[in-house]
Amino acid sequence: MIRVEGIAAIIGQIFRQDGIGIFDENDDYQEQSIGANIDDFDIHNCFIVFSSNETSGWPIPGDDARKIMMIIHKHYSQLSGQFGRSNETIELHDFCNERPDITVVHIQQILDSIRTDLTREYKVMQRKSKSKLLWNSDYEKAIEQADFQLLANTIEIVRLHDTLYNNN
Repeated sequence: MIRVEGIAAIIGQIFRQDGIGIFDENDDYQEQSIGANIDDFDIHNCFIVFSSNETSGWPIPGDDARKIMMIIHKHYSQLSGQFGRSNETIELHDFCNERPDITVVHIQQILDSIRTDLTREYKVMQRKSKSKLLWNSDYEKAIEQADFQLLANTIEIVRLHDTLYNNN
C-alpha cells in the first residue's frame, strides 16, 4: 500500500490535484468482505455510466466522456469522474460522501438531457466502493515513505524548467 500511495502522490503532484482516490485491491465493496483490511478504506457511493446498446464493452468515445463529465461536474461538483477499466465505463465517485442525496435517477436525468449531444445512449447504475482519499497535504509523506523523493524532485525540476523556458 505504501508504494501505491507514493504513486498516487506523484500523480497528484503532476496534475496538481487536491486528492486522489486509491482503491482496495477488491475494488468493489461487498458486504461479506468486511474484515480487518477495510479499516483504512472508506465506503462511498459510486455511479457507473455505461453504454446501453450494442457498443457495450467498447471504450466510451473521448468526446462523450468529456461532455458527460463536464455536465455532471456542473450539477454535482463533489463527484470525481474517471474512466473505469478499459475505458468501457465512467465512474463518478463521491469519495467524501458529501452528497448521499444523489441517486441513479438524478444522474440518468442528466444523461437523458444531453443524449442528442452524445454518440451513444448511456445508462447509470450505483454501487458502493472502497477507497482511501489521499489528500495533497499527505503527498510529501507518501512520497517519502515510498522512497520516491528522487522521482518527485526530477518531476519538479522538469516543471521548473518548463516554466522558465517555455518560450524556447
